[in-house]
Amino acid sequence: MYQILGATVDVIHALLMVAWVVTLPLLFTRRWPRARRAVSIFAVGFVVLNQGSRLVLGECVLTTIARHFWQQTSATPLAGDPAEWFAVRLANAVFHMTPSRRSIVVVSQALAFATATGVILSELRSRPHGDALRGWCRSLRPPR
Repeated sequence: MYQILGATVDVIHALLMVAWVVTLPLLFTRRWPRARRAVSIFAVGFVVLNQGSRLVLGECVLTTIARHFWQQTSATPLAGDPAEWFAVRLANAVFHMTPSRRSIVVVSQALAFATATGVILSELRSRPHGDALRGWCRSLRPPR
């Protein structure tokens, strides 16, 4: 039973990570405002959960939960050591590469920055004052 719970948490973790990364471009588009707003809420929630748990636990809370379940059983996760971060195990399972924890932190920080930038731009574009933002951006371009 614990093996199933550990695997389920790992799969949910992977799906949430993929959904976050794949939907980031929607934050920068104007075509689908409802989708952009939903992605903004999801992305901000994902980043807050990720960064908050990183501050409190030193890793993602989902990694901690999955490890707890994996340690309750004699089986180990498909990608190896259950004590290793989930992103390391996932990269090892998918790409047969083992990234450093530091590289994972740097990439997650860059994606968090992209999320914040996308949400801010998305909100500015959705407001009636979006014309002022476009005018300001045009003023930054060099004259032709």
